[in-house]
This record gives sequence, structure tokens and C-alpha cells, in this order.
Amino acid sequence: MRCPVADPARLAAAVAAVQLAARFPDLPLIEPETGRLSDADARLCTAIHRHSLQRWLTIEAVLQGALRQPVGKLDPVVRGVLINAGAQLLFMDRLPDYAVIDGAVALTRKLDRKRATGLVNTTLRKVAGLIVGRDDGPWTPAANALPWPGGGTPGSEGVAVVHLSRALLPKPDNLLAHLSVATSLPLALLQQWFKLFGREQATALAMQSLATPPTYVVEDESPRRWEGSHAELVDFLAAAPGRRVQDPASLASVAAAATAQIAPGRVLDLCAGRGTKSRQLAAVFPEAVVDAWDPDADRAADLSSAADTLANLNALDAPPQPLPEHGGGYGLVVLDVPCSNTGVLARRPGARYRATARGRDSLVALQQKIIATGLAQAAAGGHVLYCTCSIDPAENQDQTQWLLAQAGAEAEVVVQDTLLPLAGPEGHDGSYHALIRLGGR
Repeated sequence: MRCPVADPARLAAAVAAVQLAARFPDLPLIEPETGRLSDADARLCTAIHRHSLQRWLTIEAVLQGALRQPVGKLDPVVRGVLINAGAQLLFMDRLPDYAVIDGAVALTRKLDRKRATGLVNTTLRKVAGLIVGRDDGPWTPAANALPWPGGGTPGSEGVAVVHLSRALLPKPDNLLAHLSVATSLPLALLQQWFKLFGREQATALAMQSLATPPTYVVEDESPRRWEGSHAELVDFLAAAPGRRVQDPASLASVAAAATAQIAPGRVLDLCAGRGTKSRQLAAVFPEAVVDAWDPDADRAADLSSAADTLANLNALDAPPQPLPEHGGGYGLVVLDVPCSNTGVLARRPGARYRATARGRDSLVALQQKIIATGLAQAAAGGHVLYCTCSIDPAENQDQTQWLLAQAGAEAEVVVQDTLLPLAGPEGHDGSYHALIRLGGR
């Protein structure tokens, strides 16, 4: 999409939002193009995009209160611009209303929707008028109150409230419907959480999905929360190859394998991604050779960079090169499989809209295919470490049972655990892991 650049940060965010609006709720993995933006513009663009994704359903409910036609029937360009602007008006209180509204009108014109500028201007002025105040909370469900984690205060972990002049959300006596709009989570996902975890825990999980996730740095296999700037973090990581960014929930799976005191001579990280767990494996099993493989060529290139800094880490060639067979000789096979990401919705806000039953069925089939591949690579009497960043038993405990059935009667679970995502100063992501000891086969 070509257009003159007047406000590069908002333009980059709008271009991404328009693509998302055309597909919502089946959202592709789209991020704004920020490579040519200044650091300040890149931060603003990223913040607009994140708030838009994270609060899409909430923003649309407020926009609907200012519109005559259904939001979902709007032209994708108009819808995307309104979503971005709504995110700024509602949840980015340091931006002046007039700048947000004027910017949205200008973007509408520049994105070849000149006839819609009046609609955009009128709608956003109404939205700004609906906001009657903000306070430090605590938030309680109300049809005219939006939860606002952090409250716009740097470093705040509390939940503030955005007050509206009208009741635009479902009444809280139907808590499921209310939370779906207030926290922008699909109703079916919340229904599953209520069934699995109960009303109180499910509500806490919904609120945690709105939090700003902390960054943890790992040094000498010890994580600590990073409080500095992004630029300072880049310098900190560059100063020592052994340092990395990794959440405690991500650390837990390999740490459990290390605690089990297994001694694999050769390790295969079969879904290595960009190599975070591969580096952890190389650190906690220094006597082992760690082979890392990922089917994506770009991620495989990152693996090669990680392998350059660690003597016992090898990056295997990505497809079209086949995964090499080592005669079933791996003492430990790590399967950090693709999943629904329901344990990391605060970190990957767009994943919430993809967490459907249909999507889960597809993921379960893929996970089982990867499990079968991993079992074929594992040595008799070796171990398989299965892990996800999901909190769905269908992807976790059920898959562990499927793995056991495929592995044979002598296979057994050494340890398994689920970490639910947690907000607050000690907050972390959610994850699941299971370490399985294989029989002699």
C-alpha cells in the first residue's frame, strides 16, 4: 500500500491494522514495518499495534456506541484506522485526543478513503466524549468501566479503570459475556477456562492477558527481571555471549530435565525456534552435544548464530535438507512444539483470537506428528521432554498420554508440571512440560 508519509509511526501501525481488519478474527501473524522508523516512532508504532491487538473486542464495543452501522461491516481501511485510534484514545492517555483524531482523519485520506474522513472524525470525537475519567481502581466488572492494567503509570502492576459515560459492555451478571468484551477474549476460550480453572482463576487469567509482560534476562542460568531500557538490554546481552532473554516459564522445562539428573550424551532440540532453549540445553548439559533443528530457514539462520558462541551446540541444516538420523541415538529429545500460546497471551496478544476449537484440532494433529518424529530419534532408555506455552490440557496432558501410548508399556513420566501465567512484580508466562523416560524398546 503506497501513500505519502506524514506521521510515519501511525501510518505503519495503520497499514498493519488494515490487513488485520480484513481478516479478523482469523488474524495472520502481521507486525508493523518499523525498520525505517526512528526509535521513538518505532516505540509508538509498536505500542499502538499492541494495544489494538490486545483490546480489539473492547475497542469495537466502544466504537459501536458511536456508530450507526456494525463495526464489522466497515471497510477494512476505515475499521483499521478506527481500531488504532480507539486504542490510543482509550488506553494511551498520554496522547492528546486532538492529535489522535486529526492523525486518524489524515490517515483515512492518505489511505484513499477521503469520503470516510467525516465518519472517522465524528466517530472518534464521540469516543473521546464517552471517556469521563480514569482512576487507580481497583477494577470491578461494570458495563461502563474498562479494566486498564498498569493504569498508564510506568512500572505499575495494578489494574486501573477507564470510566465511560454509557453502559457499552454486557452487564456483569453474565460474567462470561462481560469478560469476553472487557478483556477482549473469545467467549469459547473463557468458557473453557471457567470449566478448567473455576470463576476466580479464569478471571485472573483474563486480566493477566492484558498485562505488559516483563522481560527476564538469564545469566549463569539464573533469571532476573530487567528494569532498564531496551538499548541498555541490547548492550548488556552483547557484553557476554552466555546471557539471554528467557522467561521463567520457558526455563522450567529444561531445568526440570536437569534436576532429574539425566546424563544424555547427545541431545536433539527438534523445534528449536531461534535457539533460546538450545542455548539453555548447552549450558545445563555441558558434557553433551546439542543438535538444534528448526524447519524454518530464517530461524535456522539464527540457530547458526547461536551455535557460533557455544562449543557444544550444533545447528542442523533446515529443509530442504532432511533431518539427519543418528540411529535413534539421542539420549534426550526436546519437543517444544507449536501450540495455541494460551499461556503467553500477554506476550502474544493476537494469539487469543486464534485459540479456537478448530485451531486446536489442527495443532493437536501437528503436535502428534512431531512427537512421532521425536520418538524415532530417541535412544532406547533415553528421555523425551515435551513442552508447550499452552495451558490447554488437550495440548498438554492429553498429548503426554498419547506419547506414552506410542512409546510402549515401559515408558513412564518422570515429572510433569503446568505453570499458569501470573501478573504482578513476580509475574511470568504460562507453560507445560513433561519429561518421559523411554523403555528399552
